[in-house]
Amino acid sequence: MNDNEAAALSSCSHCFHPAATDSGARTITFSNLYFDSTVTTKIRYQYPWKAIFYDLDGTLTGKGPKTYATYKYGHHEQPECETNLEDYDGVICDNSV
Repeated sequence: MNDNEAAALSSCSHCFHPAATDSGARTITFSNLYFDSTVTTKIRYQYPWKAIFYDLDGTLTGKGPKTYATYKYGHHEQPECETNLEDYDGVICDNSV
């Protein structure tokens, strides 16, 4: 994904600024989301690449209730997680994680 592409959701605001001290790692909870057909990228992560999007009802990940989306690190390569860089800029994981 190109860093200049827009996304419906983003993990950070102004974390790219050199004076920022936020280390990220927030868990943000979502439900009842709707994306129209013009949305090509649902999530884009920014520095420090540590947000967790918790999907209560499956409307974000499409994997059912109580699922997760997060940035892709090597330790996220698990059977419960699917890499999807196009739509989610990371991995989406089912509710067994």
